[in-house]
Amino acid sequence: MSTPDVDVIIAAHDPRRQIARAVRSIVVDNPEARAVVVCHNVPVEEISATLPSDLAEKATFLHLADGLRSPSGPFMHGIHASTAQHVSIMGSDDCLAPGAVRAWRAMIDEQRADAVIARIERGDERVLVRSPALRPRHHGPLDVVRDRLPYRSAPLGLLRRTSIDRLGLRLTPDAENGGDLEFVSRLWATGRVVYAGQAPAYIEMADAPVRVTTKPKPIAQELAVLPHLVTSAWFAAQPGPVREAFAVKLFRRNVLDTILKRRDQPDWPPEDLAALQQISQQLFANVPTARQLLSVAEHATWTATQEGDVSRLVSAAGRSKHYRSLTALLGRHPRSALHPAGSLRFTIASALMR
Repeated sequence: MSTPDVDVIIAAHDPRRQIARAVRSIVVDNPEARAVVVCHNVPVEEISATLPSDLAEKATFLHLADGLRSPSGPFMHGIHASTAQHVSIMGSDDCLAPGAVRAWRAMIDEQRADAVIARIERGDERVLVRSPALRPRHHGPLDVVRDRLPYRSAPLGLLRRTSIDRLGLRLTPDAENGGDLEFVSRLWATGRVVYAGQAPAYIEMADAPVRVTTKPKPIAQELAVLPHLVTSAWFAAQPGPVREAFAVKLFRRNVLDTILKRRDQPDWPPEDLAALQQISQQLFANVPTARQLLSVAEHATWTATQEGDVSRLVSAAGRSKHYRSLTALLGRHPRSALHPAGSLRFTIASALMR
């Protein structure tokens, strides 16, 4: 086929996943788009054989054998191989609503943007993912702090390919978790980004017949990308408000979710507690004012990470998620009630997302 305007890159590592559905949602009625399937540590023939022949003819298949479990490799392989003006990345279980590519493509030019953030819906019920929690009634380019962009942790939507090099965007090599964290952090902080709130959605699905184990990895491995980001020269060079916004998000989402994933685990390995303590310290080490933006319950959780008390740790983390409670909404410092990253304004903005 002639060079497309948009390459949508799918990382495929298992022929049992819903790859045909993903490809079909890209190529049907989207002449400007090409589905690029990167067969990761699996022969191309095993993946292409899962598609009907007429559909397989409309896709481009690449092969990457790096022996790693990280999705960073196949996505970057597809981006580097692309000759299109725009690229998009997509999970092999997911799909696009009809007209999504066309709408994003029009928007990225109209807004002269580096990236369009897709609206995300989840599952057959198409439940809206309320992230990022934008300013109500705001239109146009987004602000990393005021529009809470750190809460969108994956670059789902459309990217201008030349912007990837200009902004130095790279997925973290070898990362099994969070390999897109530094990529999106740089994009949200330094790029011109718009939200496709009225456009057809990116649809996250979780109906694969076979999924990898949900058993937690060691915390040092699960959260490895966090210290990598916050100790980087790029992060240190960002303005204080930007570093605050990212530090709060990383604690509120990544650290708290890691704790709650282990809520039924009575005895934690000492190395997990030590890693949690160290990483929690690092998040706020060069931006201590960010702790002023935590809710009472979140601050109690942070304190418990330093004390290594599992019972208090799990209890406080659970209270942090009870958003009808004042301890989950309000902080000890007045800034927590007024700042966009504070739990109160974050919760209200999330509730107003439609």
